[in-house]
Amino acid sequence: MREGYKKTELGEIPEEWEVKKLSKIARINPNYKLTRGKTYDYIAMSSLPSAEENQIKNIKSRVYGEASGSKFKEQDTLFARITPCTENGKCGYVEKLATDYGLGSTEFVVLSPFSDEIIPKFLYYTMRSERIRNYAINRMLGTTGRQRVAKEVFTEELSLSLPHLKEQKKIADILSTVDEQIEQIDALIEKTKELKKGLMQKLLTKGIGHTKFKKTDLGEIPEEWELKQLSELGDTYSGLSGKNKNDFGFGKPFIPYKNIFDNTRININNFQYVNIKSNENQNKVKYGDIFFTTSSESVVEVGMSSVLLDEVDEVYLNSFCFGYRLKNFYFLIPEFAAYLLRSEIIRKKISVLGQGSTRYNLSKNELMKLFIPIPPISEQQKIAEILSSVDEKLENYQTKKQNLELLKKGLMQKLLTGQIRVKV
Repeated sequence: MREGYKKTELGEIPEEWEVKKLSKIARINPNYKLTRGKTYDYIAMSSLPSAEENQIKNIKSRVYGEASGSKFKEQDTLFARITPCTENGKCGYVEKLATDYGLGSTEFVVLSPFSDEIIPKFLYYTMRSERIRNYAINRMLGTTGRQRVAKEVFTEELSLSLPHLKEQKKIADILSTVDEQIEQIDALIEKTKELKKGLMQKLLTKGIGHTKFKKTDLGEIPEEWELKQLSELGDTYSGLSGKNKNDFGFGKPFIPYKNIFDNTRININNFQYVNIKSNENQNKVKYGDIFFTTSSESVVEVGMSSVLLDEVDEVYLNSFCFGYRLKNFYFLIPEFAAYLLRSEIIRKKISVLGQGSTRYNLSKNELMKLFIPIPPISEQQKIAEILSSVDEKLENYQTKKQNLELLKKGLMQKLLTGQIRVKV
């Protein structure tokens, strides 16, 4: 044991820290007195931040007395006690309310801190810690899909390690500063996404510097642009076939469905692995190939596309997708196709092709009949460069956010257990 530390039920903590029951430092589900018929701010479960988020969002309003629910005030912590919200780390700090009290989901546990025992933000960060979440998950009761954390977990079982109030505040301030930086990055990400959306709408329909336009089935496009069917420009091939769950996890790299669905450009760091036997005839992918998903639960999302813009030695394609290989790059370059095929104008056309009721499927043959607008190669290159530069900004912001989230995770682990001490 390190000098200056002591052993407790929660592990080693600094000698001057205390271990106290949660019920001794906060009121559990306090019974605030609200006025029937009066309108209060309302927080739904969907508004509570998960482990990857920070702030409560989309606060609405509701008249008290029409339905039951949790009651809270500013500086209270809301902890989700039902699956899968508990597992997802849904926990929020009530920062600002327009009304004196708030209403929320019946599945919230409300924790109202005693001010002489614990700093409100320190309680919030402690309840967001992995230790608390894992303990709550392990104590869930009920049938599959409707499991809940019992009230006794909060009123009788949970204990917290507490430094003095001044140290609590310092720790909470440090973590709040990191949260503020993450929120600033989030705002930049959202602004950049809006910029990209606007640029795609303009560049992929109006092009660069055109003054004359013509009407087509896709809307107005520059006069010198052509319309060509996908079947004229390339050929399709199938993804993996004849595989079962025992074939995955080792062998050759393959592109998973989610990688195509989530990204304009294939992320080679997300490849998974599959066993390909030497006598199997499976299609390898290569630079410039375009991939379409064949099935989705939403007709708007069916046929999402992604493009491989890296040279790879030997990679295969998921069975729920198909590949599209350009015959040459004289009419369409992959860098431009990556954005064009995800543009709103093309996505609308593809979604119409989705067939099904509960799950929508896309026919390769029908997709190949689709006409797309083709600018001159030089213009394709310029448009792709502009949109790529915006994507680079997005990637940089997302990398910064990931680094901040890792920093926060490490700080929470060490600051909330006293492994790292702060000067007061």
